[in-house]
Amino acid sequence: MTPSAEKNISIIEFVQNTNVRGQLLDTLKELSIGNVTHCENEEQCKIALAGDAKAWFVFDAAVDLTNVARILNAAQAASPILTRPIYMVTADISKEILTLALEFYVLKVRSGEINLNAIKSDLQTLLSRSQNQGLIQEIMPEIIKYRADARWDGAIASLKVAQMADPGNDSIALELADTQIASGDLDLAMEAVSKVLDRSPASLRALHIKSRVLMKQKKFQEAADILQEAEKNSLYNPGRLVDMGECLLNLERFKEATDRFNRALAIDTEDNRARSGQAKAMILQGDVDSALDLIATFSSDEQIAATLNSAAVIAMRQKKSDSAMAMYGQCIKLLSKNKTLCARVWFNFGIAHYKQHNLKKASACFETACMLDPTFTHAAHNYYVVTKKLAKQGRSAELPGHIMQTPSIEEKLFDNSFCNDEISGDSDS
Repeated sequence: MTPSAEKNISIIEFVQNTNVRGQLLDTLKELSIGNVTHCENEEQCKIALAGDAKAWFVFDAAVDLTNVARILNAAQAASPILTRPIYMVTADISKEILTLALEFYVLKVRSGEINLNAIKSDLQTLLSRSQNQGLIQEIMPEIIKYRADARWDGAIASLKVAQMADPGNDSIALELADTQIASGDLDLAMEAVSKVLDRSPASLRALHIKSRVLMKQKKFQEAADILQEAEKNSLYNPGRLVDMGECLLNLERFKEATDRFNRALAIDTEDNRARSGQAKAMILQGDVDSALDLIATFSSDEQIAATLNSAAVIAMRQKKSDSAMAMYGQCIKLLSKNKTLCARVWFNFGIAHYKQHNLKKASACFETACMLDPTFTHAAHNYYVVTKKLAKQGRSAELPGHIMQTPSIEEKLFDNSFCNDEISGDSDS
């Protein structure tokens, strides 16, 4: 380990075994690494990790597997591929521990006898691996920014350039597939992930992405079957647990869905998708009051809207149209002060009425969406389409003056496609 490298290293350690911690501190002292933060408990550990995204993390797996998963989840960065260097010490290198290490991209696991030479060698291995990042790690910060801004074309272009430079890299292929799902290129995403699974049939990340393609295609049983295969290896990935819960909601297996959301929250207490899933499960089982109590704790209007909208979409899919309409009404009531977001809810309310072949109510919903947000071109388009269909009843197909025809704008998509697709001009569905 070079002197210049040592100066740039900060370490967060959560080592509860006093003997191991003593060996670790002696090794760090010998290596002249003095920037070390010691954590006494899990909460201190989470705070320290959140405060320094680049710090190395050293801990001993002296707790149960759920706690280990919770700690490793907190150690991850914005993308698992960018996870900080992690060094895990364990007395028992069981299959479950190894699976967790792979799941959370732990760079080095040490079991058995712990001594100064072993720790020193392991830390040098971590330094070497962290300094020799692959191409995907180099471009991921840029990809994350693109994704945060829903700039899918930019993310896909960067990933394709990386893929040309390293065509055999499965990580690049999977990140590209994941981004293609978000952009709606489901066939391309499935093609990419299928090639990875041909090479690595047990890849948990690839199985997860394939299941997400199937979920977008509304093939929830197939997606659940794939996620169940992944669960045989690991029940500690919050994202997979939440997606399994969403599949089970759509399959009307509400208790099993709630179990997955609860498991996800046991690992990541701040997982908003899991909390939304809990609320949707309550709604779909008829416990609306409990769901609204939970929703009242949500931190943003967007999460409230996405949760109630998703519950309504699932209810419509399950032929529970009365429940769906009630959810839209409740959502509009809760978000009445947020005109822009409320316009999106009215838009989806109109979609629901349209699918029930109630064109008058659909037209009124789309018109309301336009009045709340005159720049909402999707709503203006749908209103125009529906009024054309109502022309036989004496309604004009022209847009009223208060509905502005503006250039098409990019819509931000919330969870579960909060803003549904436009109605095509020739649709009779």
